[in-house]
Amino acid sequence: WVLAHECGHGAFSPNQTLNDIVGFIIHQALLVPYFAWQYSHAKHHRRTNHLTDGESHVPSTGQENGLDEHGERNSFYAILHEAIGDGAFAAVQIYTHLFIGWPVYLLGLASTGRNGADGAPLEEDDIMDHFRPGSKLFPPKMRAKAYMSTGGMLVVFAILMKFSWDYGFLPVVLWYFGPYTWTN
Repeated sequence: WVLAHECGHGAFSPNQTLNDIVGFIIHQALLVPYFAWQYSHAKHHRRTNHLTDGESHVPSTGQENGLDEHGERNSFYAILHEAIGDGAFAAVQIYTHLFIGWPVYLLGLASTGRNGADGAPLEEDDIMDHFRPGSKLFPPKMRAKAYMSTGGMLVVFAILMKFSWDYGFLPVVLWYFGPYTWTN
């Protein structure tokens, strides 16, 4: 993951083509759509913690955190936090981040920005996923690279399915998906 991450930043080699080849191979093997991630990650670094222009780990507003107009917490997460306490809630957050957060982020269902690549605010039903070339995450110039990233992931899924058919599902889970959770 670290090597692929450095390739995404252009820090593995002075040759950007080599960075992209190595990063693509490693990221795809980890089920991370390389070019889509590279684009969104660069935007994340340019706009870290910006409430409207940020890309990932965008701070939530009070309303999104379940605060009503009187400052009362009313979201499921807020109620759960108060019910089980800080320690247990931290464990719940770690679990959801490791096992659910990364795939949900890539699917565009959580922690994405509030504006599309064109700078326009997202509509309520817009999803900025990392897989569809027409996703509002990408400007038009990124569409071919988004196709390549998604295609690469489909190849890796096909390989994993083949291994599952040949060796059984459990070995694939133990040898691949167990370690995969730590790429997050």
